[in-house]
Amino acid sequence: MSSMNTLQKWQASLGAQPDASFPHIAHFGDVDSEYRAAKNACALIDVTGLGVLTIAGTDCADLLHRLTMNEIRKMQPGDVVVNALPNAKGKLVDAFFQLKENDGFRLITGFGRSAAVAAWLDRYIFIED
Repeated sequence: MSSMNTLQKWQASLGAQPDASFPHIAHFGDVDSEYRAAKNACALIDVTGLGVLTIAGTDCADLLHRLTMNEIRKMQPGDVVVNALPNAKGKLVDAFFQLKENDGFRLITGFGRSAAVAAWLDRYIFIED
C-alpha cells in the first residue's frame, strides 16, 4: 500500500481489506455483520478523495440552476440536494451533494471529480464586475 493516513492505518489494524481502488475498503472480513452494524448502529466511512468546491457570487444559484438537473433556487442555508451536472451531450460530468450556504453553495463531488466539475463550470462563468 502507498502512503496511508492515520485512519487507513487504524482500519488496517482492524483487518480492513482494501479493494482494487485503494484506499477504499472492500470489507473487514464479515460483510453481513458489517452491514448489520452500519444499519443498526453506526459506520465510519473514509471519504478521502471526495472533492469540495465552493461556488459563491450573486448569480451562482442561477448558474447552477441552469447547468444542473435540480431546482436549487429555493434552497435555504443548510439544505442539501443530490444533483447532477451533464455535459452538452447529456453525459454525466458528475453527481454530487449540493449544500446551500449563506453566501453560495458547497459541492461535494465524486472521488477525483472536482477538477472536471470545476473545469466544466468555469466554461460558463463570465466576470463582468
